Amino acid sequence: MYYSIFFKSNITSSHNYPIILSKRDVGFSGNGWNLFLEVRDGDNKVGWNSNISSQVFGTKRVNDGEWHSIAVVVSRSGNADSVKMCTDGELNAFNTANQSSLANNAPLVIGKKAGDGNTSPDFLLSNLQIYNTAFSNKEVAELAGITHVDATHPKYTNLLGYWPGYEDAGTGKLSDMSGNNHHMVLSGPYNWVTFSDVVSYFQPPIRDSFYRMVPNAVDVPFFIYQWFGIIPKESWGLEGKSWTPTLLVSTY
Repeated sequence: MYYSIFFKSNITSSHNYPIILSKRDVGFSGNGWNLFLEVRDGDNKVGWNSNISSQVFGTKRVNDGEWHSIAVVVSRSGNADSVKMCTDGELNAFNTANQSSLANNAPLVIGKKAGDGNTSPDFLLSNLQIYNTAFSNKEVAELAGITHVDATHPKYTNLLGYWPGYEDAGTGKLSDMSGNNHHMVLSGPYNWVTFSDVVSYFQPPIRDSFYRMVPNAVDVPFFIYQWFGIIPKESWGLEGKSWTPTLLVSTY
């Protein structure tokens, strides 16, 4: 299994283990799992609690006002069963997993859950993805920062649910964009927040308009000919176009 979210923590003070995401009847006991926050070494770290392993914590600080990719990989491979915690594509820590089952009838829940004493966690969450297969460390590094999952994603057919939230702003739901129609209904205290943060690890799609704004590889021959003062002929069949560079001239 592979679970992934984009996460931004606004919590700077002490707190009583607020749950971020869970699929479990009770927050910290019984079959199932939950993601939660805990202060470790003075910083907020994300932890994973389940009935199949000891708790696993990311080692990277997340209460820094920045967006992060949080991923958990549950690998079932015989003698090497494990639970891995990853932050921004990097493996932080892992524990050996036992043979118990995570299966339960509890709904997937974002935020407070029974057994969670924190009533006012302050965090942002988007781009929730759940897959029925484990990701390798290399795949986590390459794929955890992708902001829009579609049919070109190498694990698309393994999606159990995908709730980006981008198109749901202002509504009372999170639409499942995996095609499995596991739509989520929102309740309790929550707010929609718009943002335009630049996150170095995230990989947003490059739209067609971008290629019309900057030089592309096919434009390189035109650059070279332009440097030598040669005007390309139409019969050459070059696909690019020439770009007139903007020069900054300083005068003293």
